Amino acid sequence: MAQCRLCAAAQRQYPQVIPSRPTKFSKGPAVKTLIRTAVLALTAIIASHAFADAPPPRNLAEAVKQFSEYNARLDQALAQEQTPENMAQIHELTYTLKAALEKIVEEMDGLNDTLEEIHIASEAESAEEVSTYGADYLKTARTVIK
Repeated sequence: MAQCRLCAAAQRQYPQVIPSRPTKFSKGPAVKTLIRTAVLALTAIIASHAFADAPPPRNLAEAVKQFSEYNARLDQALAQEQTPENMAQIHELTYTLKAALEKIVEEMDGLNDTLEEIHIASEAESAEEVSTYGADYLKTARTVIK
C-alpha cells in the first residue's frame, strides 16, 4: 500500500511518532480515542511547523498588511467556541502576527531614531538635514498611518 506524500514526509520528519509499517491495534474505544488524539496532535505539529518556517515580512508595508489581516482573523477565531481545532488555528495565527509585529517594532525603533535626528537638526538649524531626515521619517510614518 502506497503512502501519501504528506504521510511519508511526516514519517521522515517524526520517525519516533509514526510507525514505518502497519501496526495491529485492538479496536477498543480507548485505542480509537488514543489514535484520534495522536492524529490531531500530529496535524497540529505539522501545521505549526509549516507556519514557523514561513518567511517574515520583508518590509514595513508587508508587516502592516499582515498585522491587519491576521488581527482580523484572530478576532474572528476568538469570537468562536474554543475547540482544539480553533486553538490550533489561533496558535498558527500567532506565528504570522509575531513576525509582523517584530518587523513593525524594528521599523518603529528606526523611526524614533530618525525623529531624534530631525529634532537635533532643527535645533542646529540645519535645513538640509531636516529635509533629508524629514522625508525619511514621513515615508516610514505614512506606511503605518495610511
